[in-house]
Amino acid sequence: MKLRNKKDIQAAEERLSELAWFFRFMYGCITQKLDPKKHPGWESAKRIADKYETIDPVTDHQLGELYGKICALRWVLGEDWDNLAVL
Repeated sequence: MKLRNKKDIQAAEERLSELAWFFRFMYGCITQKLDPKKHPGWESAKRIADKYETIDPVTDHQLGELYGKICALRWVLGEDWDNLAVL
């Protein structure tokens, strides 16, 4: 097993946090029947979508796993456990 350095952990946390934000943004647009392109957050969503090229849909279970991974990475970086405040 190889221990990862802080830079790699921070990069993984950033990637997962951006994806979680994107999913929450899109879910909000869908449930509120809004056109994502007319929403103020569209530029950020588009930047994330362009950055990661392919973003597959997720189930509720997969979204829960994503949040769990973010919590674990933040904990390793020194945050309090269960800190999802920035999302």
